Amino acid sequence: MAEQESIVVSTQGVTKVFQVGDRKITVLKNISMQIPRASFTVICGPSGSGKTTLLNILGGIDRPT
Repeated sequence: MAEQESIVVSTQGVTKVFQVGDRKITVLKNISMQIPRASFTVICGPSGSGKTTLLNILGGIDRPT
């Protein structure tokens, strides 16, 4: 199997910015990653670091900016 076929999740340069009033808050900035088939991957970080936002984008629930 070719290396490209073994990647099941791939992102390149994902950024998410939220507008709160007149302020822009960058939650994700230029996230690139690849998750290979049959691997165990952990996304961890402190509260408010963008974990759920990234998962929502990967799942198609939200859109990057």
